[in-house]
Amino acid sequence: PNADECSSCEFQEQKCREYCDYNDMDIYAVFQDKGASGKRLANRPGLLSALDRVIKIRGVLVVYNLARLARSTTDAIILSERLEKNHADLAIVTQKIDTSTPMGRAFFKIMAVIGELQREITAEDTKAKLKSMDKDGFRISSNVKYGYMVDPQNKKKIIKNEHEQNVIKLILK
Repeated sequence: PNADECSSCEFQEQKCREYCDYNDMDIYAVFQDKGASGKRLANRPGLLSALDRVIKIRGVLVVYNLARLARSTTDAIILSERLEKNHADLAIVTQKIDTSTPMGRAFFKIMAVIGELQREITAEDTKAKLKSMDKDGFRISSNVKYGYMVDPQNKKKIIKNEHEQNVIKLILK
């Protein structure tokens, strides 16, 4: 989870513990990546340590949900295959995925693809919305482009700064 979601780290851990209790699994260690971006595996020392540990004991890596494990299909598949190759498994609590079965492994891969698609669609939608807001003169950042300024009448909008616009015209000449 990112830094803003750390209040939910405890909730996620509790759900993983409940899953382990329900499935008669022993908990050997708990790993977290508080404040770290989940975008790249290399930025996840807690996850990498958890992988090493679960592979060493040939156990089950239990995570709250797929989005907390990996943000790309490639990373999710790499993690899954590394676990499988080393006779360890993966359990994802919210999606009820258990890779100890062929069906569980297949379902995991399908969900990884769907998760990545969902993130890409959200990113596209966000980009389009920001572009539309910018086009309509809405302020989308604390930094205002040169040639513009915050509208003194409406702090959510930007307007042309005539002095800076004249400087731009001179530069273009």
